[in-house]
Amino acid sequence: MAAGTLAPEDGLRELCDGPRQPLYLWLGEAVQWKEGLLDELRVRLAGRFLVQTFGADESVAEILGLARVVPMLDEGYIFVLREAEKLPAEGLERLAGYLARPSPFATVIVSATAPDRRRSGWKRLLEAAPTVDFGAPRPEALAGWVRQAAAAAGIRIEPEAVEFLVAQAAGRPDEVRERVALLALALAPGETATRALCEDLFVTVHEESIWRLVDALVARDGQGALSAAAALLEEGEEPIALLGFLYGRFRLACLAQHHRARQGSLEDLARSLGTKPFALQKLLPWGRDWSEDQRRAVRRMFADADRQMKTSGGKPGHILEHLVCQLAHA
Repeated sequence: MAAGTLAPEDGLRELCDGPRQPLYLWLGEAVQWKEGLLDELRVRLAGRFLVQTFGADESVAEILGLARVVPMLDEGYIFVLREAEKLPAEGLERLAGYLARPSPFATVIVSATAPDRRRSGWKRLLEAAPTVDFGAPRPEALAGWVRQAAAAAGIRIEPEAVEFLVAQAAGRPDEVRERVALLALALAPGETATRALCEDLFVTVHEESIWRLVDALVARDGQGALSAAAALLEEGEEPIALLGFLYGRFRLACLAQHHRARQGSLEDLARSLGTKPFALQKLLPWGRDWSEDQRRAVRRMFADADRQMKTSGGKPGHILEHLVCQLAHA
């Protein structure tokens, strides 16, 4: 097993296409970037690999035991151990020892923000396993990812539009991917994304109006949510852009709820998620009482709306309003 440092896109490529290493270290404070990569990993490996996440409070011995179970329906497993900086010494030593005799069926991703590299377990892992660096990316790297994502989506993109998206992303590759995906929905294959189109999609949404819609969804106020959505559409906002904004805030709410108990202050949590405290204060109550099955159902609502906007003959505005009604009563 070779140590060394990989860029996130190279780590993702190895995990999807191989050859995979038995264990990777995902290190850095960009939590949303990691979660975005995990989402992409689940989509690209669906039907082939089981991707499962664990917390640092779970038994490393049990996780490694699961890694040795012969898969029945999948090709193998990818196990993600979150917040590994909180692992006790015994857990770290077990992970380091696992590298001497790894499972042929599994890849383990050990995710941490700022591990204590003085600890012997971390030293052993860093010497033996590849590190995927989730530090702040350089603007030129983000520009390259914009162009790659656009090419993968089958669209062209003007240099001025690339420059605009890099500035808007504020150093967050997950924002780059989400915005290029929205551009791909707004364009036919082979069309060119211009700066003007990017500004129409990503700048015209009025912050106050969007938060009025989010507030109504959090309060499960169906009438208020429909009124806010209708007002945004009347102001000329694109339904596909509103769909993207709402999904981004839903994902942020889920992430915030997952990490809330493990972070100190709201400010610390906001910093780790790359957002502002006031946004988390508004979003934390959204779906806090939902079960995991309910969260999956909400993700399907977004996926259905996305598919309908791309493929059906229905009006995108009506599709968005139907989604808003569903979300308000979820």
